[in-house]
Amino acid sequence: MRLCACVYAASDANLTELRPLAAARSTGGALSHQSSLAGWGLREVHPGEPVHVTVEARRRLRPRPGVLVHRADPMPAVVRRAGVRLVGLERTLVDCWTTLGEEQRRAAVIRAVRERRTTPAGIRAVLTFRTTIRGARQLAHLIDLLEGGCHSELEIWGLQKVLLIPGLPRPRQQIKVAAGGRVAYLDAGWEEVKLAVEFDGAAVQGESFREGDLRRDAWLASLGWLVIRVSYRRLVTDPEGVRREIAAAYDVRRVQLHMAAR
Repeated sequence: MRLCACVYAASDANLTELRPLAAARSTGGALSHQSSLAGWGLREVHPGEPVHVTVEARRRLRPRPGVLVHRADPMPAVVRRAGVRLVGLERTLVDCWTTLGEEQRRAAVIRAVRERRTTPAGIRAVLTFRTTIRGARQLAHLIDLLEGGCHSELEIWGLQKVLLIPGLPRPRQQIKVAAGGRVAYLDAGWEEVKLAVEFDGAAVQGESFREGDLRRDAWLASLGWLVIRVSYRRLVTDPEGVRREIAAAYDVRRVQLHMAAR
């Protein structure tokens, strides 16, 4: 079966999986944009959608059905994964910022950083040379939030709507607590008073996860930390109430630690 110019496959082959590889080989380019994002495992491949390929600007190619060709000068860095040439992850994330919907593009960037496939600094380095793309300012703002320690949309919402409290210092995020060979990362908190805020997701995680949270909170309490857990529902429906509770807890902790130090 002919897939693209000079590229053939067995008639019983999985065409959904082979079309991107065929497009990259027939054009001499590399998968980019959404197709590269799928190659990096950060997006599902949807049957029938066009394959995105980036080639050198000087190349002239005939139109190919189902293939969107992008030209770049210079050609971005390319890596090979599972035998397929892909545009580098950081460039892919920046390119997809202009071709995906807001929810999808933000999710891809957040997931890539949370799973340590890249860093905010790495994405920023690419964006520095592409500041004219649509939405560059919004991407730069998201990079700032990720650099500050946010690892999910819930944490971003919590920081912007709840944790920036007048009269209190800006909290740190992803605080590392280690003792006795055990390590925990707190969503946010104030180390000077050992007050932490943990955001619980929207989904019900089950009894085993709840039990793990309780054991973790007890261990943190043994180290002098007070943990305030905020549910997704409360975070989005009563942010002002949560802010008041955190501010009151901060004041109490400050007095307690001051008395203990006397």
